Amino acid sequence: MSDARPTAPRVGDVWRYPFVWSREAADGETEGRKDRPCVVPVVVTTEEGGPFVYFLPITTQAPRKGRSAMEVPQTELRRAGLATDGPSWVMLDEYNRDRLGASYYVQPNGYMGRFSPAFLDPLRLRFARLVAARVSAAVARDR
Repeated sequence: MSDARPTAPRVGDVWRYPFVWSREAADGETEGRKDRPCVVPVVVTTEEGGPFVYFLPITTQAPRKGRSAMEVPQTELRRAGLATDGPSWVMLDEYNRDRLGASYYVQPNGYMGRFSPAFLDPLRLRFARLVAARVSAAVARDR
């Protein structure tokens, strides 16, 4: 069995990533203020090329009323290499999209851990529904 850490994000992985919140992007910011843990719910190739990786931010701040988020169970926090001294949430109503292989932001040493399918599958379903309903705000980092 290999202990090699992945050097590119895969579905279910948690990576350190300089996430740009949609409110920051609306203010003209293009760089994340800090690296934060993010989960990868999907990696896709489109007519535009790719592959594109989607990052959902993980935060220790409780979501405000009206936001869409999933609380991360303690077992999943440990599995993903995250702090377990308090609650954390995956925000589902905004995401960053980046192009693998051409990204200035995806660092090969950014891997932290991964979520189990038992947690990831419902998260991905909720995220897909929000994207389909155009409720989840995208910040494209691949330009």
